[in-house]
Amino acid sequence: MPVIRDSLRLATVALLLCAVGCRKEDEICTYSVPKPEAVYDENHVERDAVSSLPAASPHAASPHGQPAGATTPERMIAAIVPEGESFWFFKTTGSVDAVGEAMGPFARLLGTLKFEDAQPSWQLPEGWTQKSGEGARFATLKFTVAEEPLEMSVIPLPQRGADLEASYVEDINRWRRQLGLKPTTREEIFDEDNPSEEVRKLELNGLTIVLVNLIGKSSAPSGGRQGPTSAAAGPTTTPRKTAASDSPFKLPPGWTPAKKDGFSAFAAEVTDGELSARITVSGLRGDGGGLEANINRWRRQVGLPSQKEAEIKTSLTSMSVGGRPGQYIELFGSADQSPRKAILGALVSGNDETWFIKFTGPAELATREMPNFKAFLKGLTFP
Repeated sequence: MPVIRDSLRLATVALLLCAVGCRKEDEICTYSVPKPEAVYDENHVERDAVSSLPAASPHAASPHGQPAGATTPERMIAAIVPEGESFWFFKTTGSVDAVGEAMGPFARLLGTLKFEDAQPSWQLPEGWTQKSGEGARFATLKFTVAEEPLEMSVIPLPQRGADLEASYVEDINRWRRQLGLKPTTREEIFDEDNPSEEVRKLELNGLTIVLVNLIGKSSAPSGGRQGPTSAAAGPTTTPRKTAASDSPFKLPPGWTPAKKDGFSAFAAEVTDGELSARITVSGLRGDGGGLEANINRWRRQVGLPSQKEAEIKTSLTSMSVGGRPGQYIELFGSADQSPRKAILGALVSGNDETWFIKFTGPAELATREMPNFKAFLKGLTFP
């Protein structure tokens, strides 16, 4: 398929040019997006199925508007960027044509990506807006293509081990499952003699960027997609016996279920006047990236500097979480913050998984809700 491969060579060259830096008038930061048929072939979908796919609706294929069990063809573009102890995930999903057109601006954004003190920065393409993330999200990027509103999530997660390529394959296969595609292998993705149509690994501005382009039929439930390394099931408790309760957890007074992000198995919120906080329960396989990486991520979120693991352990308190041995920590930002930030957190390991239970909000509310949070931790039941 020489035409397709030439297209990808052009895409790679364009990204390299973007990394060097391009002005708007140069018009060289472009990405030649392969046609849907080519990507379907690469994704091992039967060739005849392409012509039988229903046309994508410009307004019904966004990742947040996809109905449960939908079979509308979708394109997903994403990037995985390892930096320090974290993987940074950039991802958007929508109709095949609209998301394809977004690849050019996305390439320009990646060409400006840089990190300082473990925090990323980039230049937004024209017409894109940025909103601070909630929960596990660092940011949400919003833009419109062909009258279709799209969102790109930016989520950092701890690295899961030294074999980065194995982690890339695991994440890419998770995305493939979301689009109804067969799993792939390391050999297929990173075959230099026969480059994949769906994945490119590039070195730009000192960063490794794994660029992903998938097309399939989404069957993700409307309740949201799980994070890149989330465990299969969450801890449970007996719900409160009230008709209004739609939570699998026994929630303290004043807590209400909240919308999950792409990483959490469960989320709740508590509000007191103008103060509000978010509680999340999230699971990761294995050690979830390690104690030091996760606690330092929380420390950065409240404006505290990173620490070595030995120093972190002096701040931990052992406590029972759902009948399992757990570790509890309280993190408060500096007193000159307005409002002062706080995180109350617990980590629980067992059965080759680690659960993170986290209260994030203003220090005043965190202090007030501390007894409720500890009661919530003790009441969890793990599978």
